[in-house]
Amino acid sequence: IVFAAANRKLIDVGTQATKTRVEMTDELSHYHQHVLNKTVLDLPLGCPHDADLERFLKFSLGKELQWMPERYNESSHRAAFQRALFDRREVCSIDTATLLGNQTSWDTFLESLSNPSISSVSMGGIRYDWPFSKWTSAYPST
Repeated sequence: IVFAAANRKLIDVGTQATKTRVEMTDELSHYHQHVLNKTVLDLPLGCPHDADLERFLKFSLGKELQWMPERYNESSHRAAFQRALFDRREVCSIDTATLLGNQTSWDTFLESLSNPSISSVSMGGIRYDWPFSKWTSAYPST
């Protein structure tokens, strides 16, 4: 987020001269998690399409069978894959174009994070219409 904001010139030169992007990322993370009580899932995310994820799952199942045939368990693998995709969104990335939108400065961006319109409800990159039964017949609780 900080890198994208700096590239869009939302972070002034003086701030960039006195703080590293790592420091700014740490500050942003602290503000988002501890002040606003939000997680990365509250940000707009871009996620792979169904067809790409299905190819990835098939590849992953094939490699598990190839490398660890004695431990191969397709239903367990599918359940873990589903948890990673749908619970933790591990294959998604923050959609910085949507997140930064029409912001004109770093300060206005930080203020916008507390706005409820930047939330999971408005995540255009996430699809909730996946046929879960396609991945596993019984989705285990985590």
